[in-house]
Amino acid sequence: MRHWCRRCRTLLSPYKSFLTRHTQWKLVNTCFASAATVFVHCQAKQNLELQAAEVSKLSQENLLKSSADQNVEAVQLLLTQVTEVLLQAEEKYTQAVEQLKRLVEHHQEVVVSGEEEEEVWDAIVQARHRVHVCHSKVEELQLLFTFVRKLSEASAEVALLAGSDVNSRRLEDQVCDAQQQLQAARQHRVHMQRQLQQVEAHSVQVMAEQAQREERERKKEA
Repeated sequence: MRHWCRRCRTLLSPYKSFLTRHTQWKLVNTCFASAATVFVHCQAKQNLELQAAEVSKLSQENLLKSSADQNVEAVQLLLTQVTEVLLQAEEKYTQAVEQLKRLVEHHQEVVVSGEEEEEVWDAIVQARHRVHVCHSKVEELQLLFTFVRKLSEASAEVALLAGSDVNSRRLEDQVCDAQQQLQAARQHRVHMQRQLQQVEAHSVQVMAEQAQREERERKKEA
């Protein structure tokens, strides 16, 4: 009886005292049969409790994995939207820079005749303003993308720890793909900005030479 559970010992204690007072074999057999019945009942109950604990553990793991999957889906949607908006902003920024570049080039070719030059300068001022607005928008979205990227990396790590390996890899691949797309758009925009800088530098040189010619003409007239 020392290896049985507390409930078995409690239920068999009356039989123990009873056996000390009576030695008939019939009573002994009856006691052992009752003890065996109680022991089997206790063992069955313990097995059911262990099975219930295992089921509860599995349910908790499934719930944790399901929650991680739902979080990954939400982060994937957010990452997709932010990436798309930032790509559009990069495209508008590049277009604004390209338009300003064309206007500066056109200004170099314009015959300085007063009104026409003034119209070109007005268009250049407006184009520079658009470039500034687009630049500010891209910077704001780049900061947002940085936070979303960090959130995505953390969510992928959580999904991996929760047992959702497939969704974790998918999210990591999406982050990598988004960074590659944005890097390509950024390189194209930077290339256009460098061309604009070259055109503007040449425009300054042309305007300086034109001012010198006008100065020499005034001196001749004087």
